[in-house]
Amino acid sequence: MNRFIRQWLKYDLVVQDELGYVPFDQLSAQLLFQVLAARYELGSIIITTNLEFGQ
Repeated sequence: MNRFIRQWLKYDLVVQDELGYVPFDQLSAQLLFQVLAARYELGSIIITTNLEFGQ
């Protein structure tokens, strides 16, 4: 696991505000997925967005 992801595992809570405000390229989406997958069951994550649910 790389140092960037290990850094995000230290926190009790990670807040991703305005997901979808800026479009993701494939590499960015993969990195976000890796961080979320690594935090699964280890800490809380809050994700906010102003997009409609269908989007």
